Amino acid sequence: EIDNVSVSPSLCSDVLRDPKGAMGLLSKSQTSDASMSTFDYNRRISNSSSLGDPEDLARREERKQRVREKLERDKQRQRQLKESNAALASQLVKTTEKLKEVDYKAASKIDVLEQELHETRM
Repeated sequence: EIDNVSVSPSLCSDVLRDPKGAMGLLSKSQTSDASMSTFDYNRRISNSSSLGDPEDLARREERKQRVREKLERDKQRQRQLKESNAALASQLVKTTEKLKEVDYKAASKIDVLEQELHETRM
């Protein structure tokens, strides 16, 4: 069992600088990619994606459309939820008012009954 593993910084930098990698296993196209500057690589990627395969472009457009449709559905659902929330809040206010009214009437009735009971006992 190995507890401590130490890698020399010089070994790492040699591996990172070597276009073939540590084992020399890269293919010819990978070797040319590895030796390219970041700018050249990014330019190559952007050119290849802008000139992409028509099937890729069609899939991207379909995906964009699906995302737009989902976004629209989500916005509509959010509007519905806001409307539902407002309706429920309004209903809660009305119910609270009604409960207060019923509670007041019940308390008044209890007071009247207690008074009558007190009078009959005397």
